[in-house]
Amino acid sequence: MQQNSRVIPWYRQVWPWLVMLPPAVAVIGGVATVYVAFRHADPEVCGHYVRDAFAARDDAESLATRRAGCGQ
Repeated sequence: MQQNSRVIPWYRQVWPWLVMLPPAVAVIGGVATVYVAFRHADPEVCGHYVRDAFAARDDAESLATRRAGCGQ
């Protein structure tokens, strides 16, 4: 008894493509994320942002105490 079994090449079967699909999607998503990150990068922070933030906080506190009338 001989069987007529045809050997189907791997690229014609469904399961290898289903196995390769999630890693391929992850690679494409990673490349897209890197592209967006470099294309729309935030500007570099420069200057005295910490000093300015503390000054703004101090101004807000002094304004609040002056409004309350208890800053003397």
